[in-house]
Amino acid sequence: MTTQQAYELVRQAVVLGMVQYQAMIMPETEKVKQREVWRWLKQNGIPRTVLDQWVDAGMVHRHKDPSKGDNAAVWYSRVEIQQAIVTLHLL
Repeated sequence: MTTQQAYELVRQAVVLGMVQYQAMIMPETEKVKQREVWRWLKQNGIPRTVLDQWVDAGMVHRHKDPSKGDNAAVWYSRVEIQQAIVTLHLL
């Protein structure tokens, strides 16, 4: 592992800690829409298709309000997404 890779791993782990703390203090901010997740992945240089792989692997779970019908927004957990990003950097 290079110094740059180690730095990136530590940076992502710190972000994970911050996200977990924020979710604990303000639970209403823990949910994030799919569009925002795609932006978050893009900022980290991760293709959109990885999100589906994480869902298939059970690392990340999709949430949808069934009372809103078929066009309901898809939500994800910020903590799960950040955990998956850290895991990806470990590999």
